Amino acid sequence: MIKRLSSKTYFIIRYILFLLVVFLVIESISRIFVWTITKDPKTFIYGFNKDIKIDIFHLRKLDIKLTDLYLINQVSLKNKSKYKKKSMDENFKIWAFGGSTTAGNICGKNSSSWPTELSKLNNNIKIYNFGGGGIDSEKSLYKLRNAILSESIPREVWWAHKFNEINVIYQGLKSNKDTINYVFTDLSKKKLKLFFLKLDTTFKKNFLSYKILENIILSSSRKIIMNVNKEHVNINLTYADFEYASYNYKVNTLEAIKLSKKNNINKFTIISLPARLDYEKKMKDLFFVHYYERVKEIIKDEYVNFVDISMHPNFIKDGKNIFCDEVHKTLKGNLIAAKMLGKYLTN
Repeated sequence: MIKRLSSKTYFIIRYILFLLVVFLVIESISRIFVWTITKDPKTFIYGFNKDIKIDIFHLRKLDIKLTDLYLINQVSLKNKSKYKKKSMDENFKIWAFGGSTTAGNICGKNSSSWPTELSKLNNNIKIYNFGGGGIDSEKSLYKLRNAILSESIPREVWWAHKFNEINVIYQGLKSNKDTINYVFTDLSKKKLKLFFLKLDTTFKKNFLSYKILENIILSSSRKIIMNVNKEHVNINLTYADFEYASYNYKVNTLEAIKLSKKNNINKFTIISLPARLDYEKKMKDLFFVHYYERVKEIIKDEYVNFVDISMHPNFIKDGKNIFCDEVHKTLKGNLIAAKMLGKYLTN
């Protein structure tokens, strides 16, 4: 009897050790994989050093970024100590963050962007355009952290995020999963499949293999089915889906505001850019109603300004010549946006 028990115990120990070795091999391969993308050896101390943050924005595109929060905090302390308030007469910088509607140059060769056109209208303004196709507030938060490490601090940060914020509904919550305790509708149907992944958030904070596996599962459980032009929103989306997408936007924006304050940036401005009237109507009661609620909550902070040019008559009257699709502006559209934002600056 004792022999049989000892043999069973031996088998169990061997099996556990085998699983442990397999896990360590997978974790090592995961870290090597991420290191080949980030080119940063700090990948190997992820989990051991809690200041090392790794974001998987898009695994298929190998869009994986590493951030050293300790370095950012050190730079923030330096920026605070050498702070000098800039006057309106000085040549000052603005950092503009947003998606493709900020990056611009979508509607043909001469379409330009509103940051470029605004810089042309006023020689005292130098705008750094951090916009990019498909970028939401989560990716811009990474860009803001990185810019603080590599650029001289601007006068203001302009935050033009709105249209891409629903990305989180079909990509799943990533960085803010611990802050926003919510599972989107289609993922809740797979609760049993995902349950073991959600039991211990410590795994995600310590093991890259876990983080990659989670990203693969979330990506395979996409909720929004869009056509080639990305004009169709799945009718099965719920009120709660859009509401929690707006909370994800709020969490990212508050973090960006906090970071701006720490680095003595004078002002943080949220900008609501226009879309074609039919798209505005379609999204008004779906996502925009939640977006504006979150903005109202955010701008209670006097440090934050809100500029809404989305429903200005100029964009409604001549939509065909101002937009080349639902949200992207032509040269004329970007010029109008630049002039309106220029008025905000002078006021």
